[in-house]
Amino acid sequence: SKKQEGTGDSTETFEIPLLHNSVVWFSLDTNRQYRHKIVLDSQSKEHCFGQNEWLGITFRTSKMFLKDAATLWKGVGLTLATESERKEFYALRKQENEETDFLWPSLTYTVSPSDLLEPVSITES
Repeated sequence: SKKQEGTGDSTETFEIPLLHNSVVWFSLDTNRQYRHKIVLDSQSKEHCFGQNEWLGITFRTSKMFLKDAATLWKGVGLTLATESERKEFYALRKQENEETDFLWPSLTYTVSPSDLLEPVSITES
């Protein structure tokens, strides 16, 4: 649904039915302009048999490893979130889902410990 400028009122609503093995891709502008959600069709026969699964992926700024440490752009180190930072992160994620003009602040922490693991080189024999 598209939000009317300056209000929380939706001016336009539409559905995009997704067939099995389908993909929807939003540009950053579209993602900001429209509120969207994925709703599982509970009437689907596939759903009854556990075949109707979906995966949502969001791409964000990534880290890299410099001098054996997880590092963000401009050399800022990435750290594991404290409990208060975890709460802040999930509040920001909720806000992102509710607001069409949401902009993420710069964060220097992650809620996923695996983000701090050094990549492993795999060499073929």
